[in-house]
Amino acid sequence: MKHLSLSLFFIVTLFILVFQQSDVYTNIIQPQTGFTGAPNDLTCANGSGCHGTGTIDVTTQNPKIELRELSPTTFANGYSNNEGQSFGLSVAFKQTSPTYNVYGFSMTALFENGTPAGSFSSNQSNVSTQSSGSRQYVGHKNATSTPNWFFQYELPQTIDRDIIFYIAANGGNDDSIASSADDIYIAQYRLSKNDFGINEDPVSIAINAADVSEINIFPNPVQSELNLQFNLNKGGRTSADIVDLKGATVSRLFETDMAPGTYNQQFNIGESLNSGIYLVRIQVEEDTYFQKIMVQ
Repeated sequence: MKHLSLSLFFIVTLFILVFQQSDVYTNIIQPQTGFTGAPNDLTCANGSGCHGTGTIDVTTQNPKIELRELSPTTFANGYSNNEGQSFGLSVAFKQTSPTYNVYGFSMTALFENGTPAGSFSSNQSNVSTQSSGSRQYVGHKNATSTPNWFFQYELPQTIDRDIIFYIAANGGNDDSIASSADDIYIAQYRLSKNDFGINEDPVSIAINAADVSEINIFPNPVQSELNLQFNLNKGGRTSADIVDLKGATVSRLFETDMAPGTYNQQFNIGESLNSGIYLVRIQVEEDTYFQKIMVQ
């Protein structure tokens, strides 16, 4: 009986290890949702269990990820007069390395206030679409050595603010381990009323005046003290956090029930934050808003 128990223990342990390994690397077949670098998303880099590496920001000077519209190119002129229309889009990952054997990507589209914008569809064998909560994601399926993907995107019927496409793309060596040889690039493309293109600077999230307005943070750049002023147009459970550009919370400022009104609060952040760019996230019930700050 003792030998039987030991045998069962090793079999169960082996099964758990195999299951965990398969679960972690489902991104070889299909990317997990929530790994685009969008607010409240991760990036599948260090700490998320997918790849043992950091992330590299894509800029206009370093355009390693290209989001393009297939012909015709009306999408490039902005969303004005294109509401509700469908467009063929492509994502190309232009970074190469002798260590890369497979490539993948994941993308979501959000309005500036963080709510979902539009929908994706595809009949391509190497592209998948998934949903998580209210967000929809498009990404690779069966990652291959060809870093190009094609799919359809349908604009919302009503658009009253910019749309931001958050993209994470990676090249990997297909060794089935979280390797530092894998590289992950993240990019944001902004679709404005009359323009479309990659962002050179971190995305600045606009405020939905219907719920929260007149947000003012000073001094900015922030050193040890932060003054937060805002007007709450509807009441409810309200919280404010400082988050990094990957959406991870680095400091909770407050969480409480609030009535409509104007608020002015001061917070001492001391030396708890490293210098850099962060976002102050204000959440009222299910609605979320962001304001960019610089910490010195």
